[in-house]
Amino acid sequence: MRFEQTEDQLRATLEALAAQTTSSPDAYAKTKREWQRRDRRRRLIMLGVASVVVAVADIVGLWALHTHDSPPPPPYTPATTAPPSPDLHGVVILP
Repeated sequence: MRFEQTEDQLRATLEALAAQTTSSPDAYAKTKREWQRRDRRRRLIMLGVASVVVAVADIVGLWALHTHDSPPPPPYTPATTAPPSPDLHGVVILP
């Protein structure tokens, strides 16, 4: 079989197949609604997954903060000496 014959047979077969098909008048609208429904579902699922991930990260962080045993703060002891005053000898203040 030559290339031209194969091409002609394929063209004839595809034309016969195309002649047998019928399209519905609302095929585009139906397909668009289906696509929008899938897109909406995908977005809601991703929002749910992101919310769960953030919630789990918050819970793990709070758990880690509360289980850490930190030493108690040192008791407050008031200073017994006054802080030293700065030496201002030789300082010139210009007006």
